[in-house]
Amino acid sequence: MKESKTVVYDGIKFYQTQKGYYLSGKGSEATVRLHVYVWEKYNGKVLKGYHVHHKDLDKDNNEIDNFKLLEGHEHLSLHGNLQDKKMLAERLAKYARPKASEWHRSTEGIEWHKKHYEDTKDKLYQEIEIVCLHCGKKVKVINNGHNKYCSDKCKSSHRIRKKSDFEDRTCVICGNTFNTNKYGKVKNCSKECAIISTNLKKKANRESKENNKSA
Repeated sequence: MKESKTVVYDGIKFYQTQKGYYLSGKGSEATVRLHVYVWEKYNGKVLKGYHVHHKDLDKDNNEIDNFKLLEGHEHLSLHGNLQDKKMLAERLAKYARPKASEWHRSTEGIEWHKKHYEDTKDKLYQEIEIVCLHCGKKVKVINNGHNKYCSDKCKSSHRIRKKSDFEDRTCVICGNTFNTNKYGKVKNCSKECAIISTNLKKKANRESKENNKSA
């Protein structure tokens, strides 16, 4: 029988279950999951009806900044949707994609692609004149239904000016709402909160290393 994977945190040994979570008996109290234990250590008791969610979906990553508190129904719905997508991807990879790939390489498939290209090439390379949304310059571009700028530089500048790629986030330290680029990894509203967040993470890492050494 394969031995369960274990980790030690705060002197407590946690055993990995078949579902990937880490479970342990905490003294005489009821069994507790590691991610819940870590969350409550820093944030207090989990409210009734709420679940602690692994943001990167990695159940081995039990750092405090990898957790988010979600309502129970929202958490279950999220994992249900992810499971459905996983099953669909597995079926596509196992059945549909091999068949499609085989057809595209066949004589029939190659002939179809040649004919399709001949039928559509005029539309593919048709040029139209547009007025750049950012600088107002008139330019000729390929008519793909998406060109609105004279260059990538203007496109980026326009999106920055309009804050098209910005979103509201909640600071993980103070809870204040702040606006930042959605493609960035910023989690704090200010430099002060960022320093606190970094110190908490360093402290958690130190304690984890010390606990592993003492195990």
